[in-house]
Amino acid sequence: MQQSSMLESNNQPSAVENSRQPRGLYVLFFTEMWERFGYMAVQMLLVLYLIKKFHYADTHAYTLLATFDVLLFTTPVIGGYLADRYLGFRKAIFIGGGLLTLGYFGLALHGYGHILPLSLACLAAGNGLFKGNVSSLLGTLYLANDFRRDSGFTLFYMGINLGTFISSLICGYVAIKIGWGYGFGLAGVGMLIGILTFALGQTRLKGKGLPPEPSELASPRFLFLGVKHFIYIGITVAIFIIALLIEHSAIVDWGLVIFSMLTLIYVISLALQQPKQQRNKLFVLLLLMLFSIVFWAIYQQMFLSSTLFINREVNRHVFDWLIPTPMFTALNPFLIIIFAPLLAVLWMKLSKHKRNISIAGKFALAMLMIGLGYYLLAYGISSAANKAAVAVYWVFICYFLQTIGELFLSPIGLSAVTSLTPPRFVGMMMGVWFLSFAASNALAGKLANLANIPKTETDPVLLASTYHHVFTIFGYLGIGIGICLLLLTPLLKKITDKQNT
Repeated sequence: MQQSSMLESNNQPSAVENSRQPRGLYVLFFTEMWERFGYMAVQMLLVLYLIKKFHYADTHAYTLLATFDVLLFTTPVIGGYLADRYLGFRKAIFIGGGLLTLGYFGLALHGYGHILPLSLACLAAGNGLFKGNVSSLLGTLYLANDFRRDSGFTLFYMGINLGTFISSLICGYVAIKIGWGYGFGLAGVGMLIGILTFALGQTRLKGKGLPPEPSELASPRFLFLGVKHFIYIGITVAIFIIALLIEHSAIVDWGLVIFSMLTLIYVISLALQQPKQQRNKLFVLLLLMLFSIVFWAIYQQMFLSSTLFINREVNRHVFDWLIPTPMFTALNPFLIIIFAPLLAVLWMKLSKHKRNISIAGKFALAMLMIGLGYYLLAYGISSAANKAAVAVYWVFICYFLQTIGELFLSPIGLSAVTSLTPPRFVGMMMGVWFLSFAASNALAGKLANLANIPKTETDPVLLASTYHHVFTIFGYLGIGIGICLLLLTPLLKKITDKQNT
């Protein structure tokens, strides 16, 4: 393929000549870092927690985490709409942060009544108001055609993974060595620090993210209640509904399908109302979101099938130390912390010379990398002399390729949402981006069940054979989708070129 087929479509001069990033980036960097600190604690601990503490079967634990993740990434569509229309990004972030804090501390009280589903519901509702709106607020700090945008979002993504790295080292160790409640409790402390960081950094946001119509937000509508009161009541009701849905995966899966279809129809109707240039941007963005679903479904195996594979089949001894399984998740954010600044500089330099890789090209390369990573992991299983002790470096190779692929897709996707979407519904479209995560998590649960191991099965050869087969499927799936997207890249570039003519 010729290099020109993967070049960035938008080569217009930037509206900014100074390469220094906005000061508000660093406020949002640390705010999001602490939110991800708590998120990673739940993601890496929940499956092991359910299996070891409550003796869940593999399938039950996989399904509950997948159902929770579907709900976690469905709510940002609604949270983004509320921020766009009523709350503004800042108020939504504060409310979401408060709910996240309640959820984490609720998990720390895991032995009491129905705290578990209510805690997970608070996390899902809080994520809806917090997650997408932090990224959307960051997008408002850049002007149109700002060459710093991809670089800024890549640095922002480093903050996300700095939080996950710290969490992987601390929360996982504390939960295993001291107690599950302490591991989850640390997540709540981290979220409190994140809220405080955001509150103290308001002046650096330069007036961005305030409610679009403050008077409308406070105006009474019914029984002397303002719009904001109805929003608070709705959030409370939503928490109890989500708590009831946590253990009903079939309902959630069908609900996701219906909600996704309705959202897609709504977004298409919005796109059709836009001028041709903006309409084409939104359609390209939607197509890339669909491709990203497969990437994230494979990626999520890090917390599902890959976690149990490492626990059961990998030689985790380093000298006399047995590495706790949750700590393997620290490898991914550690690599991102190292490579994100390098890629941020690379994107900046390529953009200045009008040689940047297109968004579609970066997505295609991401798919190829994650597919290759799992294919090589499968090869490592088959080549192990002792099927019960797969060499740990195969896990490192897989996670390294997956991490580089993630850097080619995730921060670039966040940047693309803010640059390809009209400002008046960026929050909602950021929610749609995270809705694709919900779809991927639903798919991830199905993929993980391909590696379901019965409780009574302990034969290392049979276990190795199962994981080899499943990881080979993941490899072929990623590589195949990557090739398809790579072939589509010239067409997508041509479409985006026409937008600027």
